[in-house]
Amino acid sequence: MNGLLNINKPRGLTSHDVVLCVRRKTKVKKVGHAGTLDPQATGVLLLLVGQATKIAQFISSWPKEYHARLRLGITTTTQDIWGEVLEEVEAGHILFEEVKEAVLCFSGEILQVPPMVSATWCKGKRLYQLARRGEEVERVPRRVEIYEWKLLDFDPGKNPELSFKVKCSAGTYIRTLCHDLGQALGVGGCLVSLVRTKIGSYHLASSISLEEFESRDCGEVILPIDQVLHHLPLVRVSGYGAEHINHGRPLESSWIEETEGRIEEGSTIRIYDPSVKLLALARTTQSLCRPGIVARLLRVLN
Repeated sequence: MNGLLNINKPRGLTSHDVVLCVRRKTKVKKVGHAGTLDPQATGVLLLLVGQATKIAQFISSWPKEYHARLRLGITTTTQDIWGEVLEEVEAGHILFEEVKEAVLCFSGEILQVPPMVSATWCKGKRLYQLARRGEEVERVPRRVEIYEWKLLDFDPGKNPELSFKVKCSAGTYIRTLCHDLGQALGVGGCLVSLVRTKIGSYHLASSISLEEFESRDCGEVILPIDQVLHHLPLVRVSGYGAEHINHGRPLESSWIEETEGRIEEGSTIRIYDPSVKLLALARTTQSLCRPGIVARLLRVLN
């Protein structure tokens, strides 16, 4: 019961609702998610079970991919169609060519102001908690990166709608992209639908529904931690070294018995004991060939 679960989150449930379902089924208290999805959004939600919760920081930073739909001419309190409408204007004059040109301004590294209805922390509270109390606070713009923004279709009309695919860094708000694009076009805009299709190398096509999860054996669908981190180079240490690693001591070159993969200074590595049990994750501080401490532990997984 230690590993990763790729769930296709249904519309209408919060990410925490899904966590509760997995806790109930697995009877494991430690369950978390690696990147929340809004209740009305669907798609890939990665759940971490048991000891896998210790690797959340390594997974939550993976890039993400979404398919979304945007409606022009409507501005709301939540930047999506389910919020209170603040302004509605005629946007029928907006042409597809104008949209394509405006999208070019939202590529590469950009600044985003987190929406008030979001899980971002501010003064010890989630922004959405403050929003529920009717408070609005100044938010510090955050740097995010848009790797690709591809327009898929455009439906003209009083309030034109367009579908798009976007690949972006962790922490990017698609609602805010829709809002900001609408502002750039001078008519406002809001998100109409959102599907997360990918996190890192985990696709929507390989996800399972909650219903399927409930009907199957947990061992069949929960991916082992080792498989989740297979892309990281590994180091095997002696039994003596394993004992020290389990006590949280940094990796010393004299403990290393074998390595696999390309390892450079600053690399994140997996550390195994002689029985091929995953012990910890670490970041190298110098070449493994040099004597002394060569890596500092990031997470001990015992």
